[in-house]
Amino acid sequence: FREPIDVEETRGRAILSWRAIELDNLLIDTGFVRGSSDGWLYFVERKPFVDLMIEVDRLGPVDPRRFMPQRFIPPKTLEWLNRSLTRIDSATGYVLISMQAGLKTPQIRRGHFVSEAVVEGADIRYQPDWPAAMDLNGRATFMGREIYASVSGGRLGDLALASADLAIPDLVDPVLDLTLESGPSPAAEVQTLLSRIPEESWQRSLEPMRWRGEVDISTRMRLPFKRMPEWWLEGEARLAPLEGGQREGG
Repeated sequence: FREPIDVEETRGRAILSWRAIELDNLLIDTGFVRGSSDGWLYFVERKPFVDLMIEVDRLGPVDPRRFMPQRFIPPKTLEWLNRSLTRIDSATGYVLISMQAGLKTPQIRRGHFVSEAVVEGADIRYQPDWPAAMDLNGRATFMGREIYASVSGGRLGDLALASADLAIPDLVDPVLDLTLESGPSPAAEVQTLLSRIPEESWQRSLEPMRWRGEVDISTRMRLPFKRMPEWWLEGEARLAPLEGGQREGG
């Protein structure tokens, strides 16, 4: 981790033997996270084999960037996470680890690491100068080198989100796939949001329009962290009975 973590309380049972340590309902409370662990650490080789189940009863509020596992996450992905994931109000979940300590990220497979968390109040600033995804509520899953998240509510800029799906299928060659659904929203709010996307062609097309009524949008973006020229964004707008027009020239 980037900095030491102070433990406020710990209790439970640890059974020591010549080549193993068994953890039996070992509770740890650091103030911002409280959970318990059960499992084994086996010392049959130079580096221990870790076989642990960690249940998190409470996490947050916290700035998660302080506690990113520096050696586990590749540099490009860590750079994006440190820039993007700025807040978590609360979370609960579990972590299951079954692997040799010290594995590098390319060596990690699905069976080595599995985690699932229910998250409330997360902020993701996925790209500088773009509208941020704020106050997100949903579920996140980590499997080996893969990250998936399903959002049931939140905001994109000032626009309410009905749902969102996020995926990074491989931390070694990270590509962010993000799909957003707004649900019916005032057309003026949608236009304001789209006009904040720093893409000149979008702004030039949207600026002369006057939208009224309701509209809901679907937006999908794909951001390969290592290959910026391959980034793309697409979307569609579904119009309710809507009035639209252009400003008169003059």
